Amino acid sequence: IEASVDEYRDEVAAVVQRAGIAVSDGLDAVRSLPALHARVLEDDEGRRELARIAAERERVAARREVHAQRLADARAELGRCWEIAGVPDAAAFTARVAADRESLKGTRERDEAAARVTELLGDGEESAAGRQLLATADPVRWDAEVTRLQDTIAQLDDARDEAVRTHTGHAQQVAALGADDAVPRAHQALSAAQAEVDVLAERWAVADAAVRVLEATLERFEREHLPAVLATASRLLAAATLGAWNEVRRLDDQLVVAVVPGGEPCEVDALSRGTREQLYISLRLALAEELSGERRLPLLIDDLLGASDPERAAALARLLAEVATRHQVWLFTPQAATAALLQRAAPSARVLELARGGEVRGWRVTEQRTASAQPVGRVPDQPSLDV
Repeated sequence: IEASVDEYRDEVAAVVQRAGIAVSDGLDAVRSLPALHARVLEDDEGRRELARIAAERERVAARREVHAQRLADARAELGRCWEIAGVPDAAAFTARVAADRESLKGTRERDEAAARVTELLGDGEESAAGRQLLATADPVRWDAEVTRLQDTIAQLDDARDEAVRTHTGHAQQVAALGADDAVPRAHQALSAAQAEVDVLAERWAVADAAVRVLEATLERFEREHLPAVLATASRLLAAATLGAWNEVRRLDDQLVVAVVPGGEPCEVDALSRGTREQLYISLRLALAEELSGERRLPLLIDDLLGASDPERAAALARLLAEVATRHQVWLFTPQAATAALLQRAAPSARVLELARGGEVRGWRVTEQRTASAQPVGRVPDQPSLDV
């Protein structure tokens, strides 16, 4: 329990320190959890503010788009005015107006000249030839053209004045939007959001690297240890099942068993409950044998004989007794018959009875050298079988 509490405090300390809160030890980290919770609430409020800023930025962008569209419409209307005048731009429009005014001036001068001609030629037959010569200039068409140009000039003047007023209003609106601080604030919020995205991307990269390391470690384990584990598990399963199943192998990333090595595979789900338990304990013992090396590992095993028939239960008991010559084996069972079976397989096995109130019967206390050198009831780190 103390080890679990220490592990929990260490995990809490790691989480609190990643959050930027300085702590002295695990207990201090646990006490700082309310502060971390408050900071999480503040971060949540910040995200809501960021969402509000983003929404405000979208509204400002929409308003800018509307005004930009209005400005584009005004420019298009001004372009239509130029199209009516038959000119490509404002400079050509001004030149056209100047030309029309010159034409009007010429018309007036023509009228004055015609009056002068009449004054000079008179209305007699002598003036007929001169008038016929002047008539080739088609003064009627000139008058009609002058009238049309005057009307066009008037329309263009009105359209130009309206376009100028519209352009001035849109320019004022754009200037007002530029003076508003909503856009800079939205840009600042966007920069903060981008920074958070960068942090999350970095965390993802670290997590992805960790996954790759774990995958490489698993691949190395399967390459270096899995063949030996499967070979040992096959030997143990053959002993536990009295030769009914003699091979454990891997097929398409799944474990299968076979009656004989290389024989027809059988999936684990198709086995009986008892055989599955015998397979799993064989795999656990094989892993312990492969990974322990020269070390003696304590193996904690829950009651695993309940689903086995008497013959296989006795075989499993003999198997555990053989493993107990190299490791500490602790078997927990509520069945007195299981304890007796293991004692027959391993006469040196100890039976510890857990009574109500926490009393342990049959516990062999080691000799203490000093008052604090070794706790009462501690079992030496030696191969043994305890039930």
